[in-house]
Amino acid sequence: MDLHNTHQDDWALFCEEVSDVKPIEQDKIHVPNTKKNENGALLRAALNQINELEENQLTTGFVEAVDPYDIISYKKEGVQDGVFKSLRQGKYRVESTLNINKLSVEAARLEVFKFITQSHENNIRCVLLVHGLGLKNKPHPARLKSYINAWLPNIDLVLACHSATTQLGSYGATIVLLKKSAEKKRETRERIQKRLG
Repeated sequence: MDLHNTHQDDWALFCEEVSDVKPIEQDKIHVPNTKKNENGALLRAALNQINELEENQLTTGFVEAVDPYDIISYKKEGVQDGVFKSLRQGKYRVESTLNINKLSVEAARLEVFKFITQSHENNIRCVLLVHGLGLKNKPHPARLKSYINAWLPNIDLVLACHSATTQLGSYGATIVLLKKSAEKKRETRERIQKRLG
């Protein structure tokens, strides 16, 4: 028995049986692919977050503990003593405040980095970080304050920082002076050039 001829015969018989069958016409309805748009937005948000995390080098590992009533004080090389003194005395107007008092260390790490970066992008020079004293944190009081003390000197945009004045939160807050944005630097140069004539 020739299997090849049998298959050909079966195929010919099948084609003959269905020769008058016509495909059913279907209505064509365009359904927008909102899922694709949503997925694209989610992907972009995830990529932005990954980029932010890669730029954010702030540690959540071990940092040197500070006492709740220790003064936080840092000044980058090149910052004039008079500028730092004015910061310490609260003579600069605080333009924006971030309260991280109730956050976990990881959440605070993300918020502080984002806050400093966005403040700089928005031409804000002086900000306040409210971290609290952390007296109720057992067994590590001043936990967030200790991380703030370690983080701020490691953020390139930070020129100086100091524990706030009594009116701004004293030992439970830190006032931070940021670098000038490119736009602010340009404005300063133009102002100086006008003065020099």
